[in-house]
Amino acid sequence: MSLCVNFLKTNKMKYYSTNRLAPLATLEEAVVKGLAGDKGLYMPEKIKALPSSFFEKMKDMSFQEISYVVADAFFGEDVDADTLKQIVYEHTSLRCSGGACKRLIYSLELYHGPTLAFKDVGGRFMARLLGHFIRKQGKKEVNVLVATSGDTGSAVANGFFGCTGYPCVCIIPQRESQPHSGMPVHHFGSEYYSPGN
Repeated sequence: MSLCVNFLKTNKMKYYSTNRLAPLATLEEAVVKGLAGDKGLYMPEKIKALPSSFFEKMKDMSFQEISYVVADAFFGEDVDADTLKQIVYEHTSLRCSGGACKRLIYSLELYHGPTLAFKDVGGRFMARLLGHFIRKQGKKEVNVLVATSGDTGSAVANGFFGCTGYPCVCIIPQRESQPHSGMPVHHFGSEYYSPGN
């Protein structure tokens, strides 16, 4: 596995805004800001190709090992190996199932997490990555604001559950959401507001 990871080490990856009006950002800037200054989403400037040796060894690797190699391709220059491995292994502790749909077509089921949303996986990873960067910056607290009309709020609240230093506040619009949208948020110790429209 170390051959796969070392092969990918090149220049630090930059992230651009989907609106293309904000300057390029580092991973740390993109994660801490959340949205670009032009209200766009951050995307990697380029996606590195994984070496063929990775695909040859993948069948003998665990889900966590595969996830680490892929995460290292995106974040390895910005997050030290031990920290990245800890973040990946914590976030991939969620059960993710998969299987063959047809010959050479496979699916990965990401809805087995605590809120039954695929966002459980991303929310947990993002929470731990943000925690790494705010500690690195010496900040004691960062407020996380989530606006949702569906399952995003509870998935993000769960992702941040148990992490200290960043309270999560969810805003759920009263007339544009499902009646149950705010309910799971209470179970994770987050606050939620349901403003009228």
